[in-house]
Amino acid sequence: QPAQDDSTGFDVPDLDADSARIGEAVVGTVEKSEYIVLDDNKNVKHIFGFERLLNPDAGTEEWKLQKPYMEIYEQAVRYEIVSDRGTCLVETVAGNPSPANAHLEGDVKIHILPASADGPPKSTIHLDDLYYDSERSEFKTDGPIKIISQEGRMEGKGMLLIYNNSLGRIEYLNICLLYTSDAADELDGVDFG
Repeated sequence: QPAQDDSTGFDVPDLDADSARIGEAVVGTVEKSEYIVLDDNKNVKHIFGFERLLNPDAGTEEWKLQKPYMEIYEQAVRYEIVSDRGTCLVETVAGNPSPANAHLEGDVKIHILPASADGPPKSTIHLDDLYYDSERSEFKTDGPIKIISQEGRMEGKGMLLIYNNSLGRIEYLNICLLYTSDAADELDGVDFG
């Protein structure tokens, strides 16, 4: 058996029992990572990822993330949620990390992208911050909100959005305080439930 040379040029971090873990794996620096969940037909159901894990040595399930994102794929629409930074309580589901609760901050955007021309209008929801609770499929903020789509624009403060995972759609949307609206048609109300 040939002798192994340890000077191959690879930077291998020192890992010990106090290093961060993803499942059973001990990790050092984590960058540009994503976790893909497939449905029973092997189609992408959703993707959770980030640019960089900022606390890899903390040994905690609460991750501090730079540029976290989540993509949710449904038959008629795709949702992309992005932000500058966030904290995320991560649980392991079927061997993969999955966000349980999260707080996103800094240039938070929810992109609603139709899969076809007859889908919902392309829209973007702009927020300063966003709280996510996976158990209730709830997204909320008390801060400013701006919704921009082909059909108009709304600005206000405070939002509660409930996503129905089994039906693959937004079940409830409530803007707490509406400041302005430039809708193509007159709005009957702000509560889209």
